[in-house]
Amino acid sequence: MNQKQRKYSVDLGDIDSGPKQPKLQIFPLTKFGPQNRSFNAKHYSEFEWLEYSVSRDAVFCFNCIHFAKNVKTDNLITTGYNNWRKLNEKLLKHSKTVQHLTSTVQYNSYKSSKLTGTIVTQLSTAKKNEILKNRQYMKVLINITLFCAKQGLALRGHDEKSSTVSNTGNFKELCTLFAMNDKEFSDFFNRKINYTSWIIQNSILEVCSNMTINTIISEIKYCGMYSIMFDEARSYKTEQLSICVRYIIPNSYNVCERFIGFYDVSNGRGAEHISIEILSVLKKFGISDIPLVAQTYDGANVMSGSTSGVQTRIRDSHPEAIFIHCMAHKLNLVVTNTCRTIKESNTFFNTLEAVYVHFSQPGKDKLLQDLQKSMQIKSLSISRLCETRWSCRLKNCKAVHNSFGVIVNILQNEINEDTNKEVAQAIEILGIIDILSKKLQKKEGTIGNAVIEINAVIKTIQNMRNEKSFDVLWNNVIQFLLKHDIDDSHNTPGPGVIMSSKRKRKESIKLKSFHVSVTTGAGGNDICNQGVDMNRTENYKQYWCSHAYYAVLDAIIGHFELRFSKESLELANSIHNFIKLNMTKSMMFIDHYQALFSIDKEALRSEMTVAHNCAIQLKPNFGLEELKTIISKEVYPNIHSLLKVALILPISSASCERSFSAMRRIKNWTRTSMTQDRFGYLSVLHIERDIVNNLDLNIILDEYSKKDRRIDLIL
Repeated sequence: MNQKQRKYSVDLGDIDSGPKQPKLQIFPLTKFGPQNRSFNAKHYSEFEWLEYSVSRDAVFCFNCIHFAKNVKTDNLITTGYNNWRKLNEKLLKHSKTVQHLTSTVQYNSYKSSKLTGTIVTQLSTAKKNEILKNRQYMKVLINITLFCAKQGLALRGHDEKSSTVSNTGNFKELCTLFAMNDKEFSDFFNRKINYTSWIIQNSILEVCSNMTINTIISEIKYCGMYSIMFDEARSYKTEQLSICVRYIIPNSYNVCERFIGFYDVSNGRGAEHISIEILSVLKKFGISDIPLVAQTYDGANVMSGSTSGVQTRIRDSHPEAIFIHCMAHKLNLVVTNTCRTIKESNTFFNTLEAVYVHFSQPGKDKLLQDLQKSMQIKSLSISRLCETRWSCRLKNCKAVHNSFGVIVNILQNEINEDTNKEVAQAIEILGIIDILSKKLQKKEGTIGNAVIEINAVIKTIQNMRNEKSFDVLWNNVIQFLLKHDIDDSHNTPGPGVIMSSKRKRKESIKLKSFHVSVTTGAGGNDICNQGVDMNRTENYKQYWCSHAYYAVLDAIIGHFELRFSKESLELANSIHNFIKLNMTKSMMFIDHYQALFSIDKEALRSEMTVAHNCAIQLKPNFGLEELKTIISKEVYPNIHSLLKVALILPISSASCERSFSAMRRIKNWTRTSMTQDRFGYLSVLHIERDIVNNLDLNIILDEYSKKDRRIDLIL
């Protein structure tokens, strides 16, 4: 309908509502000659296309208004007709015109199409239904693919084409299972082209992996800063570099560590090649321009070298990205070096290794488990000692201590019984250090809190170095000997024995900080060199106190002070003081990041003063948790920026170590032919499954449709 028609039909019906036919009690009267006349509603029943305008007191032809092409000559279409004296004659004449009859046919066709739809509409509806079925089918395939990826399961089978094969792989077997319970899925799956090939799988994995990475990258960009952690491990014939990032979750102070992929560095394992790979990954994900505040990995020269190591090359592009030696690795070096330095300790753990080798045979391990069960002892298996995962030493000590009687019964005289003297001590020392190890490996751990834990462990071990603590341990040893009916006298030097050497022994440089000299006998402190009667209980006890207990404690303390010196923890102490809002003692930390985040020192000083007064009202000896509740970006912008940095600085590369466990599940010996791209996709989806669980299937389908035009998925 044109503009003129709309002007005269403001209170008339539209094409969907039909003609407006109001039935008024009294219609307006108009004088024609000596009589007053008005419209009569009875005309509605005779002419169903007729409609009445109350505002104009005139009638119109509904059909012609909406469908007639020539509207200039008939006032039933344009201005309305209100000559009530000749109305019936006018309506009859109009109903027989070609224009009206054509408009009526068109209107009836329109009403019919509203019920059944036009051909175009019907085709459009059929297309839409087909797309919806395609999307529903592909959603099931995506869910199956993600399920296998999150669980670390292989998707493909050895032979997926032959109809005689009983196992076509996890992906197709799950599709078959779904087809048994869903007819629509079954109809699509049993087509010749059912979109279950490895190419489709790779496309789905790529889209989902990219969406997962994009989620991580968007959070990093929102945070405005991040740190990186990386480590290397071998996966069959390739060297894989694991890269993880650490940042603050948006709108919170919660720390998050995320895995962003494995990268093949087999072509070059030197510092130059690795640093180029890392920088290219940061550029690829669009975060190379975002402030990188720290980098963490182990202390290998290729990584930590101050001249041409990876950390130095990274700092050429990101000067503020300080290198933090993984504290979990440092702690591991403390324990392993102690075990190597102390002869008795080294002998003890060598014995444990021998016990593992002996019981690694299936028959002997089964015998050990059966005897433990029959004696109602908690079943504990002896595992292999690992240089890089020393916590297994604690587990082995507990296993031997709890099952010592069973082991002796099985081995009889095969084991050197020196084990009984040191296992209790090893459990105690390793148990204390294990607490620190777990703290250092937590994702939410901060470098400021790490100082407190490290100092607490050192203090605990130092407090143990006294005769009172040894008396407690010695009583436990005596009880252990009595329980297992062990005569230990033949394992110590006899009375009056002088253990001398033709060559004068010198004290090792490694023992420089020790309080006693027990492993070399240098300095004449060895009581056996003095001809002391070892059959006397007090001398026997003194021998093990000096040769084992004090020696191990001194070694542990010495290596702790070496690895965690004041110089190496200077930044950590500065951050700890910043969390305590002590500006004077935290200047090292503040100065390092002042330029990067445009910190105004004078404003920072004022902010710290006010924040300190607020914090002590919450808790006099406040810490990080209290600080989180106070600091907001709007009120304390400078503290807010530095607090985020303090939380983001990592204390270990444990997340990279965890990714290697996933690597060995995903790319095991039956899946060595997997391409690097597919391996990368599966690794991200397997490790970051909490993000994958929240991916929107509709968005995945929309992204997938951009890569694959063989199936219509766009509504």
